[in-house]
Amino acid sequence: MFRFERRAAVKHVADMPAAVQFAAEVTSYLNKRHSLNMKVGVELFGTGSIHWYYDLDSLDKSVQLNATLPRPPRRPLRFARFP
Repeated sequence: MFRFERRAAVKHVADMPAAVQFAAEVTSYLNKRHSLNMKVGVELFGTGSIHWYYDLDSLDKSVQLNATLPRPPRRPLRFARFP
C-alpha cells in the first residue's frame, strides 16, 4: 500500500475558510473525474496548511493517473540583456 500526500501552506489564518472551500472543490472534482478516494485535511497548529491524501495499491495506478492529468503550460525561457 502506498500513500500520496500533497500539502499547501495557507499564508494567513483569515484565508483558511476560502482555502478549505477550494480544497473541498478540488477533492470532489478529482474523486469524480478519476475515481479516487482522496481526502482533505486541515492543519491549524504552527503554520496553517491543507493536506490532500489518498492510498494506492500499486505504483502502476499512480503512473496511470499521472498520464491522465493535464500538464501545466510551459513558460518560454526569457533572457535579459546586460550592457
